[in-house]
Amino acid sequence: MKNSCYEKRFSDSTRLTVLALQEAGVAASKCSTVIDVVLWNLFGQKLDLPSASTAENISDEAHVLSKVHATEKVLNSSGVTLHTHGTSRQKRQYIGQQLTLSNGSLINLGFSEVATEDSETLLITTINLLDELSDLYCHVSPQEKDQVFKSLLEKITSLMSDRAAVMQCYNKKFNVY
Repeated sequence: MKNSCYEKRFSDSTRLTVLALQEAGVAASKCSTVIDVVLWNLFGQKLDLPSASTAENISDEAHVLSKVHATEKVLNSSGVTLHTHGTSRQKRQYIGQQLTLSNGSLINLGFSEVATEDSETLLITTINLLDELSDLYCHVSPQEKDQVFKSLLEKITSLMSDRAAVMQCYNKKFNVY
């Protein structure tokens, strides 16, 4: 008997289309409708398409895979610069995080909502990010996860932020950590 959660799989091209539509601003709940309309009107075809919850799951899977990929890239890099930058949207504050690898490539790691943008908050969001990366990368044992966390921490050779007022204190706290 097949595992029911794997009975209905979608092709990579369907999954990539769902992700591209979401990136373009289409809600997960509308992706299948958009694909269906385009296929029918341009090609006269109908396909079995993902439900709204499956479209959300596809997005979640892509998010996890991108974090695992980022972790592999960092672990294989000789040095990494961590960039943090603050922004606000609709009266909410966020800290964005990016990595520049030793080969010059840039990896965007997303945003975390914060209450304030002080040095302690920058440190906490950085540690939480590294913890998330090591947790997603290793799910075998706590010791393995701790080793990956330490390796990620050691790979960060420089820090940058658009918050000059808190940068010196953040650097000190990060080095102590």
